[in-house]
Amino acid sequence: MNYIVAVLHSSAIRQRHLLSSGLFHTGALVLSGETAAAETPVAGPTYRTLRAPPEIPVATAVILLRTTQEAALDWGGPFSKPGLYQTSFNKKRSEGFPAFKERYATYDLSALLNQTQLLAKDPRTNRLYFSFLNEVQFRTLQDGIKRRGEQERFGLNVGNRLYRKILQGDEVGPRLVKGDTYDPKAPVDMSSPLSGRWPSLSPPLPKGGSSVDLAKGSQRLLDYLRREGYCKDFTLSSFKLKDAGKLSFESFVEEPINLEATSTLMRSRGFPPRYDQRILQAFFADRGFDSELDDELSDAKSESDPQRMEATRSGGSNAKVSAGSAGSEGSPQDQGQVPIVLTEEKDEDQELIFCLNELLKLQVSIASSLEVACLAFRHADRDLSDNIRRAFNEANKLSAKAATVVSNYAQVAQQVSRNILPDLKLAIQEKEPNLAVSLLGIVKDWVANMKKDGEQIQHLYSALQEA
Repeated sequence: MNYIVAVLHSSAIRQRHLLSSGLFHTGALVLSGETAAAETPVAGPTYRTLRAPPEIPVATAVILLRTTQEAALDWGGPFSKPGLYQTSFNKKRSEGFPAFKERYATYDLSALLNQTQLLAKDPRTNRLYFSFLNEVQFRTLQDGIKRRGEQERFGLNVGNRLYRKILQGDEVGPRLVKGDTYDPKAPVDMSSPLSGRWPSLSPPLPKGGSSVDLAKGSQRLLDYLRREGYCKDFTLSSFKLKDAGKLSFESFVEEPINLEATSTLMRSRGFPPRYDQRILQAFFADRGFDSELDDELSDAKSESDPQRMEATRSGGSNAKVSAGSAGSEGSPQDQGQVPIVLTEEKDEDQELIFCLNELLKLQVSIASSLEVACLAFRHADRDLSDNIRRAFNEANKLSAKAATVVSNYAQVAQQVSRNILPDLKLAIQEKEPNLAVSLLGIVKDWVANMKKDGEQIQHLYSALQEA
């Protein structure tokens, strides 16, 4: 039986609002709806000189956020309800943006509020804003994925997705459109400033499972992340044989692009991303090793505060199998279909589902965004502008239709409350079971029609999203 122990260190910022060189985050073995523009600025102190925010590659920013969102939407459980994850994310983003602006008041964040600049540069390339969105993502995830074991499985799921994208390559950006039909599989328009690419890793990683092959593979993956702007630099020690056949190594990742988010979440005992660790975990799983991760933050790149990962070779009857790792490959947990038990109160759950104010805000946001895009391209690309206008008109029709459906829901609720329930109570008092069954049958038919109307609206909005 073969073991791997990764001893890792990380170095975080002493003060969350400062970012200075020489800070490290632990490197360890180990989507997007988050594109909305920032909220209206709030008045605050004025500074003579505003620093330019640090920028990151659009491909790395979008792929990390989008992959996380994709894993959340495929996870099931608390996020199986249509729109629940995105609604919760948007709410947290709106609530947290004023604090984000105040925290980085000395930086020039005007590009986040300028519609013209947003059409020329993806706002997620602002590293400060990316880290803010990443933190909001994982706070949203933590609301639904509460248990540590489930968080571990989700992290492995994200790491495996990112690992595959590194091996195969990935592209982000607007698609080339031919005619009036949008094809999500069409080639990406790489001439757009909103486009970017992760090239496929070449040459391929070592196929073996020896300590030398594992070290080379880990080095290649971390170097790939560095080249793609994920971190400033990294160091990786040699693999050393420990007791009972265990291997250990030390890893440092300097200034990862989500350092603020990781630091804040780890210090608050939250659910941190750990992208680099999770990618390495996926690599070891691909070589037949199950793994467990334990990491923490420290103040310097030193031998103190070790973080440890243990891994065992899969396949033997005595092999130790970690949840969500190679030994359980193909299980429902790996595919993100783990049933999650929500602990929220019933009233809070209903508020998330039937919050009409939030629905109205989303509808207005969709319409206004499409209108701005239509005006922006009316001279540069008339065909694209016409397509956007059609989508804008369709969005307005859907808003009216959704309002009608919600109004019907209210009418049904009033009929049940004012007519059915009193008659049902009377039927019970008069011991008339047939009447009670007939009344319940009426309610059943109403609910079936409500469900049908809701599914139709959902289908129409899905079609609009594709367009």
